[in-house]
Amino acid sequence: MATRNRTPLFRKYRDALKSVRAPSTFASSSSSSGSGPVIELANAGLFKQNSNYAPLSTEDPGTSSNTGALTVGLPPAWVDVSDEITGNVQRARAKMAELAKAHAKALMPSFGDGREDQHRIEGLTHEITDLLRKSEKKLKKLSAGGTSEDSNIRKNVQRSLATDLQSLSVELRKKQSTYLKRLQQQKEYKFINSTGTIVDRIDHNIQNVAASVDEGLKQLQKAERSQKRGGMIMCATVLVIMCFVMLVLLILKEILF
Repeated sequence: MATRNRTPLFRKYRDALKSVRAPSTFASSSSSSGSGPVIELANAGLFKQNSNYAPLSTEDPGTSSNTGALTVGLPPAWVDVSDEITGNVQRARAKMAELAKAHAKALMPSFGDGREDQHRIEGLTHEITDLLRKSEKKLKKLSAGGTSEDSNIRKNVQRSLATDLQSLSVELRKKQSTYLKRLQQQKEYKFINSTGTIVDRIDHNIQNVAASVDEGLKQLQKAERSQKRGGMIMCATVLVIMCFVMLVLLILKEILF
């Protein structure tokens, strides 16, 4: 489950509280400056353990009548945009980890057609791309917002976030490219394996046909020899019978004549 890191926001508020200043000490400088609204916290609410917190006020420090209040500046609007981009980056990284697991699962041998894994991969890729696209749009807003006083900080934050988005985009392209290459290699291996199986079957059938032809040739040669031997025996039998008949005729001739 994706989580959102609130540490940067906590640090910003902590730094803001460290820079708390009493309006009684800096009343003249606060009234002359043209800064935006601030939050005022009553001293009684902050330092008295048994007292309730005073209500928050967004009055300008120059016009505030509460002399015992502490002044805390509100974070600029671009900080919220930066937090949103940071949250999108963290969610995108979590989705990238899920995408890597989905790639590994899709490349494993299975008895199914893998459509469910493909749908899962397409969905995660679309979600990551959408998060990166939204972050890029917010990054452009980050460069446009804010005052000239914090322009350097804003530029540094923008540069850091842009680097994170660029690294995520490059990592996503590498993962997709590696997955597609391995998927293509897997398909080629399956094709070669099936082709080799077909060739082996053809070779086996050819060997069987060759063996059958050799056996048939042997049978023909045997039949031919048998036929030749049968003719010779018949001729010899006929000659023996004729000789016997001639002998009988000679004997009868001697007796009768």
